[in-house]
Amino acid sequence: MKPFIPHPHALAAASALALAALCTSAAAQTSASSAPKKDKADPALPAVLVTDKQETIAGQVSVDTRAPAVAPRMTDGASLLKEIPNMGVVRKGQQAGDPVFRGLGGSRLAITANDQFLYGGCGIRMDTPTSYINPQAYDELVVTKGPQTVLKGPGLVAGAVEFVRHPRVYDKFSTEFDGALSLGSFGYVDAFGDFAAGNPLVSLRAIATRGRSDDYKDGDGNEVRSWYTRKSGSLNLAVTPTRHLRFELFADANRSKAKFASLQLDSGKTDRNSYGAKAEISDINPLLQKLSFETGYSHQDIIMGRQFRGLLAGGNPDRITRNAKASAELAWGANRTTAGLDWYADEHRARRAYTNLARSRSETSNNIGVFLENRMNLGEDRAWVAGLRRDRTRATTYPGFWYGPNAKQRKNRYNLTAAFTRFEFGPRPWHHYVGLGYTQRAPDFWERNRNRDIKPEKSLQLDVGTRYTEGNLRLSGSAFINRINDYILIYKDNPRLNDLAANSFARNISAMRYGFEASADYALPANFKVGGDLAWTWGRNQTDHRPLGQIPPLELRLRAGYETQQASLIGVMRAAARQNRVSVGDGNVNGVDIAPTPGFAVFGVHGHWRFNQHARLNFGIDNIFDRTYAEHLTKAVQTPEFYNGLGLNPNAGSTTRINEPGRSFWVRLDIKF
Repeated sequence: MKPFIPHPHALAAASALALAALCTSAAAQTSASSAPKKDKADPALPAVLVTDKQETIAGQVSVDTRAPAVAPRMTDGASLLKEIPNMGVVRKGQQAGDPVFRGLGGSRLAITANDQFLYGGCGIRMDTPTSYINPQAYDELVVTKGPQTVLKGPGLVAGAVEFVRHPRVYDKFSTEFDGALSLGSFGYVDAFGDFAAGNPLVSLRAIATRGRSDDYKDGDGNEVRSWYTRKSGSLNLAVTPTRHLRFELFADANRSKAKFASLQLDSGKTDRNSYGAKAEISDINPLLQKLSFETGYSHQDIIMGRQFRGLLAGGNPDRITRNAKASAELAWGANRTTAGLDWYADEHRARRAYTNLARSRSETSNNIGVFLENRMNLGEDRAWVAGLRRDRTRATTYPGFWYGPNAKQRKNRYNLTAAFTRFEFGPRPWHHYVGLGYTQRAPDFWERNRNRDIKPEKSLQLDVGTRYTEGNLRLSGSAFINRINDYILIYKDNPRLNDLAANSFARNISAMRYGFEASADYALPANFKVGGDLAWTWGRNQTDHRPLGQIPPLELRLRAGYETQQASLIGVMRAAARQNRVSVGDGNVNGVDIAPTPGFAVFGVHGHWRFNQHARLNFGIDNIFDRTYAEHLTKAVQTPEFYNGLGLNPNAGSTTRINEPGRSFWVRLDIKF
């Protein structure tokens, strides 16, 4: 079906007018009358699905990973991230989406799961960090915008993504269960179960997930190679001898397989085992509030090849990561200080798949960092927050399968600094912030692969934001301007070819970026709700005087409908403007620009019916009008005629983007007790 293509200027004008009208009308009604009394059984303003997190660090976004309407098709961790304004996902199929925030991804966007750093092992990113994540195996998703903290690890140029599990605490013996079963078009099935039991001394939590999908079809009825199957299990044992002492052991296992439209290669195995321990001592004395210790180990094992096409060939890289962290929280006067150190060591190995050959070491790296972050309460809803971090990173490459037997051992050393300062102020119901952050980022494994002499990035960013919460109205907005010296640009000699066939390189440039996110939600009388989000990012390669690659277009989301705790029916619209500002062949480790992208607008509807306090049925239709469209941040389709028997054909390629799913139906049953 031919897509509806909004003109970017028309979309920008309509977006601004829609949000302005919503905010003006809502603010006028809120200020003209006193806030209506809230019905405890049926709140006037339900929990917003994606919003600034209240009463915490400015510039954070929090998402309930189990809210049924957040992302109807939970294919991997990136499918949930995509619902956050200004967050894009580079699609390869349904699995291994590569998240990009404000036009930056890869190691510029640190990703952790249960406080363990996640990295991919495949040299062409067939296993992105989020491919190991089922969001429903976690309680909360937290995104920190930009370099406004030093507690989340080094190199936060774009920000940090955390998949969080909250500890269970019991006053007496208790059990609890949370689970869901989802069914949808294209053979989509997804289920999870979360069981916990404990008493004041000990608790045990077990989480299991399972999911699969066939190849989906786009709006024209064409199949897109995207089949996958996956499962995961998690165990968490906690011992709390006293109210102030907690010990925790945990283990996670992930298993998945997937087909991709972008490579004509498949992932025959994307496995991860992770183990760790945590200890926490709280309320030690009035000065020393808390001591925290944690350590972890993870092993990722990937088979990349053509095994689903009858040819057992490919590579078998793996990656071993060890990490540890120790921190102390202090309270003195009006100050709350967190100080500590963290460490990780990383080893990448590889071998030819389907052989008994030993793996050869490709690269090792390690990082040790010390950090200090302080929050000073200035009174009258004002605070000053500042942090400083120093890291030492070392990386070594080795001859072998990855770099070739004749390669020479090579060492790189980086000494990195990060710092920020932020002022927060009211008065309520407003909350504003202005922050300035500087961070240096070492080249990652994929960037060093392309240029061993590449320099670290130096990023300076100004962040501003505001939040308003009063009565039936919620508003939030954030904006940034960013200058990056020695920005690491990835470019291809032939952008038509995929990541395996093309030669790609890395070099340092100067880059400039700026953009914003704006959101509004308002509860109308009689339980009707309206809301919307607007996001935009602009980027420029200052060195070559052209657009910065892989920048998403202006995007608008609108939602309106009826909602109570008993039932809801919400209509949604998502529109993206045409993206003409491209630099073909330029980008980052996630992907490169292949061509301008037409705009699109798609519509959907979702709702729920609550049977009782334990059971709720959710349902929805996505892309109601069966539009054919593709995201700007996506890979190109690679079909069999582009390949010879070894999977390579240097004389062919594609600029055809991977289309998104056509009309799809889904239903989900949530059980909780």
